[in-house]
Amino acid sequence: MTGETNLSMLIKGMKPILNEGDYVFCSVKDLTKIPRKDTLCEFKEKEGTTIVIGKGKADELHLNYDFVASWILITMAQMDFIHHLKEAKKRQI
Repeated sequence: MTGETNLSMLIKGMKPILNEGDYVFCSVKDLTKIPRKDTLCEFKEKEGTTIVIGKGKADELHLNYDFVASWILITMAQMDFIHHLKEAKKRQI
């Protein structure tokens, strides 16, 4: 299967979906105090672990954050986005 390589066509096929709610990035030193079922993702950094969590849950847990974000999912209508993106990238190199 040959993937789409035209970037304009790839962009045209994208469909954004806005997830409900507000989300925040919080840096925490001790993850044992954060219920893992409440985190969306986490990554380790030198200064601690950064988690992405719903704003309401962060407020309940008294976590500090600097900004509030939305969560937008990009889907591809009738296309396998990763396959097509790889094909387009190969052609650019």
